[in-house]
Amino acid sequence: QTSKSRLHCAFMNNFLAFETERQSISPDETGRGLALL
Repeated sequence: QTSKSRLHCAFMNNFLAFETERQSISPDETGRGLALL
């Protein structure tokens, strides 16, 4: 149970890091996404 949640946490951290890196490459899409919110 503990190892599974820890793995999930690591996965989410990797996903967030990937999203941040991808958005920094194209700020246009980030601005468009924020406008939709």
